[in-house]
Amino acid sequence: MTSYADLVRRIATAIVGFARRPSKLLLIAATVVLAVFTALAVVIVRAADGAGSWLPLVVAVLLAVPVVTLAVRRQRLLAAVAGAGRHPVVHEEVRSAEVIVDGTPTGPEERLAGNLGMFAGHFSSGRWRGRGLLPNVSAVQALLLQALGGEVNAPYLRDDLGLTFAAALGTLLVVPLASVGSIILAIIALLL
Repeated sequence: MTSYADLVRRIATAIVGFARRPSKLLLIAATVVLAVFTALAVVIVRAADGAGSWLPLVVAVLLAVPVVTLAVRRQRLLAAVAGAGRHPVVHEEVRSAEVIVDGTPTGPEERLAGNLGMFAGHFSSGRWRGRGLLPNVSAVQALLLQALGGEVNAPYLRDDLGLTFAAALGTLLVVPLASVGSIILAIIALLL
């Protein structure tokens, strides 16, 4: 593995390791609050008549989507980062090899500098926009994949990180929404 790819892998491992505990606590909090909300929604469905009584249960299902998405994405990311160092891709490095690009010879150090320059140039010019929910996140991800040589060298960049960040933000919103919703549903359940 090249030293640049190894450096990025170590940084990704550190970031994921740093986020491991907070994301776990966020998922636990969201799951507990959502379970209480869902239980109260089921009580209201059983106690009340009419189509309106199903609304809290539908909201519970909608609130569960980002929580489940984050849980699945988190697990896949942890597995990819953990497995990134186990089966490294072996590159033969030939010290005297040079690649000719536009008549200019470049070695491994020049290619690394070129990749970093391309990366900085795309963002400073504002030309590069990614796709998905968070386009800047997917743009960074695409450029990192290109600089590292693809998904084989960086399996932790395989999934769209924009969707993972959006699921994390959605899960963060589930905690206060389901908490307030649980209070409202408990009051409604007491009045029925």
